[in-house]
Amino acid sequence: MALRRLAAVLALVTVACGSEVAGLEEAPRPKAFERGPWAVEFALDLEPGFWEEGHHRYQIWLECEPLGPRQWSQHNFDADRQTEIIDDDLYVRLYGLSVHKTGPTGIKHINTDQPTIALVTVLGLAHDTATEASEECVAELRIEDGRVFEMPPVSPFRV
Repeated sequence: MALRRLAAVLALVTVACGSEVAGLEEAPRPKAFERGPWAVEFALDLEPGFWEEGHHRYQIWLECEPLGPRQWSQHNFDADRQTEIIDDDLYVRLYGLSVHKTGPTGIKHINTDQPTIALVTVLGLAHDTATEASEECVAELRIEDGRVFEMPPVSPFRV
């Protein structure tokens, strides 16, 4: 009986206060979108010498209404002249540096002459969602010195 009264009181408080109860706002809910075998990428080629010698912090931002709330990350790595240049493509990704477009990250040291590609890949989309994302979303690489670089979208592709 007491639980029913408590539930009724909470229902009245919620109706009276809207989404704010006792000063707490309702958490945003992730946006639902149709899943499928499509992907979209945002990529920016960074020439050898882009990363100067020293410690670096970067963020990648993905502002993308079709996919839900803003996503971003922050990572660190060091660049010097002694580290061996990697023969494969080296990706500056949402979750760290990697030689894989979608695989594990974890590289913490690069050569200053290493060409890199800033990359965000969003997998598992329906064709319409991937197309909408490539047309409406903005991805940015933000460097610790305040520079911001837009990462242009690549046409949606089937994975």
